[in-house]
Amino acid sequence: MHFLTVLIVPILIANSSGVELWSYFRNQRQDLRVDAADIKFELYTNTNTEVEILSVDSLDDLIKSNYYNRSVRNVFTLHGWTGTILRSMSSGITDAIFASGEPANIFVVDWSIPAGQFYPFVVWSMPSVGQIIANYIDKMIDHFEIEASNFILVGYSVGAHLAGIIGSNVNGTVGQIVGLEPVWIMFSPDDLANVLDKTDAAVVHIAHTTYGFGQAAISMGHADFYFNGGQTQPGCEDSHCSHDRSHIYYAESILSSGFKAVKCSSYEEFKNGDCDGNEEAIFGGYPLDESITGDFHLDTAEAAPFALG
Repeated sequence: MHFLTVLIVPILIANSSGVELWSYFRNQRQDLRVDAADIKFELYTNTNTEVEILSVDSLDDLIKSNYYNRSVRNVFTLHGWTGTILRSMSSGITDAIFASGEPANIFVVDWSIPAGQFYPFVVWSMPSVGQIIANYIDKMIDHFEIEASNFILVGYSVGAHLAGIIGSNVNGTVGQIVGLEPVWIMFSPDDLANVLDKTDAAVVHIAHTTYGFGQAAISMGHADFYFNGGQTQPGCEDSHCSHDRSHIYYAESILSSGFKAVKCSSYEEFKNGDCDGNEEAIFGGYPLDESITGDFHLDTAEAAPFALG
């Protein structure tokens, strides 16, 4: 099934018949239940020398941890469909946060079992996955007597929408969500319960690098950053490369203040200089700048380091 999905989906994305098929599946929406045993967390901190694997069923593993620090931020990273990006995405972000010197508990969420299904089943499973993770966060809040504002969710592709589902189901308001290139195949901006939007956390920033794999990018956060017009990224030959750039840019931003963007309503106006003199903002960083709001545009280099500022 996974092989067929990987083979068929890129073809469908590139054809109008694919759009019609995804619309059909979206209209057939159903909620699929996920077993908590199919999800696990890998805990990384500034002090542990090896990864700790945590069960999602209860807090027992976390309570017994020799490394968890209740006084610092909790960062949850959420991979996308198939989970193939889990290692490079999560390790890049984890390494950058620790290299910055900022303390953190980083929970690398491995939901690759439900995420490895045929794409419609992945989408239909996400409300269940999100509720399971939200319940875990609620238990953390109660047991360790910490605030929901102490949590940051970083989601890539469909994982960005999963972050939104988690945020909307946590008791309290999650501090920050970083949405990295939310995919829009089988998602609708009108279905706020199942997509990432600005109501899911106190601060929601979104990076756009591929026009959402399905339709034009949609501004859904407090701040939306459009890299190179939110379309094909310099140095990329296909949409998958551009899609992946979102988490690569974010990891770089944690150690660089060079992703300088200009507030602008369109990339055309940005390139024409019509927005020169407008408000500027820096994309990303850890934690996010809570004062930034609006749509911002910026260009990047073709290869790392990508920031031009």
